[in-house]
Amino acid sequence: MAARAYKKRKKAGQRSFSIIVFIAAVLLVGYFSVSIIQAQVEISRQEKAAAEIQQQIDEKTAENEDLQAALDSGDEAAYMERIARDSLGYVMPDEKVYYDTSSK
Repeated sequence: MAARAYKKRKKAGQRSFSIIVFIAAVLLVGYFSVSIIQAQVEISRQEKAAAEIQQQIDEKTAENEDLQAALDSGDEAAYMERIARDSLGYVMPDEKVYYDTSSK
């Protein structure tokens, strides 16, 4: 009888140990799954930010090429005049300016 009771206790102990191991394994797999999902979200966010920065770099590179072409052409006066007219609204002293006041 004592041998049977011992075997029952031993099997019950093994079952509880296997259940604990199973639960631990499930929790571990769940933790790693959540970690992988969070890493993928972070990677996609960083890729989006990198694409935006690359677009800004491309825009600035094109702007630099335009400025370099203006400098290389040797016609800085025409470049400065264009900037003064377009950006600052300047006109030549003997030039007449007409404004369209009709609304569109």
